[in-house]
Amino acid sequence: MTIPRLAVVAVTALLVTGCTADNQPAKDSADACAPRGKNLLQDPSFLSITAPRAQRKWSSSEHAAGQTFEYQAQNGELEIVKTGGEPWFILTQSVDPGTVAGKRVTFGAEVKLDLSLPQDHTFTPGGGLTFLARRGSNVVINSSLEHEPRLGQTDWTPVSITLKIPRGTDFVRAGFLHQAEGTLRVRKPYLRIAAKKDCDSQPR
Repeated sequence: MTIPRLAVVAVTALLVTGCTADNQPAKDSADACAPRGKNLLQDPSFLSITAPRAQRKWSSSEHAAGQTFEYQAQNGELEIVKTGGEPWFILTQSVDPGTVAGKRVTFGAEVKLDLSLPQDHTFTPGGGLTFLARRGSNVVINSSLEHEPRLGQTDWTPVSITLKIPRGTDFVRAGFLHQAEGTLRVRKPYLRIAAKKDCDSQPR
């Protein structure tokens, strides 16, 4: 049976249209879920961590003010190594709360892990993202290591969390926490206004 030429053209057009329709939403969805705007973190290459204290954008501290962790940065990559017996180390920076209060934000980075379970504490084990927000004396967000991976051996892997910052928040701090044995590496950190609400996998 011979199919009329016009019918063949119509079927072909429908097939092409169908492929485009199937493929386009995936691209649009990925674009829609990307965090928006400029990076709200200062010194994302960690260039200032060895500068005089007044010029540093990142601040470090560790449990009991011990000398358990060593850290350095080269070529935009932060490396934190556990060398002693204290349980945790944190490197953070404060963020202007006026830029994020009342908004949803995505905080993320690429991490490279060589971390194993600690033997000397019961804190949440691992290494990666930490985020704190307060309104007055009240903690309104306290997120630490709420992502995977956070233990084991990995190549460079993107991790992120998406959070709603309550209105009236007057203190915001973002950074990186090491609570394991071994080495945590971090690069390309960012804090940006988040995408649409329906892209949020961790509503707050």
